[in-house]
Amino acid sequence: MAEPTKGTDEKNKPAGLDDYLNSPRKKQKNYICMAYSRSFNPETASKIQSFLKSKYESHMLAYPRTIEDLTKQFSKKIKLLIIDDEFCELSDAMQIVKMLKMKDRKANVPVLFLTARPEVLVEKYNQFLSVFHEGDDYVDYTRGSIPQILSKVNSGLSKQNRRKSRRYKVDLPISYFSLTQNKDMKGRLIDFSLHGAVLKTAEKDHIFRDLEQIKLHLPLGAADRAEYGDFLKISAKVRRVEIAGDLAAVSFEYISEKQLAVLTSLLMSLVNTQVELIAKSRK
Repeated sequence: MAEPTKGTDEKNKPAGLDDYLNSPRKKQKNYICMAYSRSFNPETASKIQSFLKSKYESHMLAYPRTIEDLTKQFSKKIKLLIIDDEFCELSDAMQIVKMLKMKDRKANVPVLFLTARPEVLVEKYNQFLSVFHEGDDYVDYTRGSIPQILSKVNSGLSKQNRRKSRRYKVDLPISYFSLTQNKDMKGRLIDFSLHGAVLKTAEKDHIFRDLEQIKLHLPLGAADRAEYGDFLKISAKVRRVEIAGDLAAVSFEYISEKQLAVLTSLLMSLVNTQVELIAKSRK
């Protein structure tokens, strides 16, 4: 009896395709990105490189020399960015780092700034990056010893479970829509970051439930209101509920780049207001 004729799809399948589809996928390589200026101390750079090669031999090292080279690295899995404050204008450096952090909210890339001007660096950092995660650090390489610098490098790579973004205490009245009860409700944000918030309900009959889906309506300032309306609507999911049921930690879900930019602007505005109030209270 003749053998059954093979199907067209199977006949046309390229040789070895089954092996390819069933083979384990290659893991994306981890990179440490070192953005040094031409004036950076070559001896210090060499010591850092030797330390990384000996202690983190599984990581690839990248050495961008221009802003364009650096931004091209953002498609890679960067585990640490080391950048000195002469690599480019400090404001440009902060914008580039901000771009890296906003590119992938889950990447949580720590940054180590090598600086000769700590006061200027801190001022610029707070101006551009204060709302982002707390894994960043700096070291004055003109005063710090090599062991101190290497300790900072090691700390940037070895710390685990960093918060993705800095959390701020706030007291912001908002409305939110509960998909569970299918109605709008009132509440207050008492803790706020780029990745989530702590929400307290003002409704007597609403008890938060784990994994409950809600939509927050965050009031916007005048600048953003002209373009986006009175509120920024953000989808969120309840991740933790306090025992009384009226307080919940929520994570933001499905945020677009445009929403993230508006959310960053809103949070920066709240932070700046807090800083001004603290400064006035100290006078």
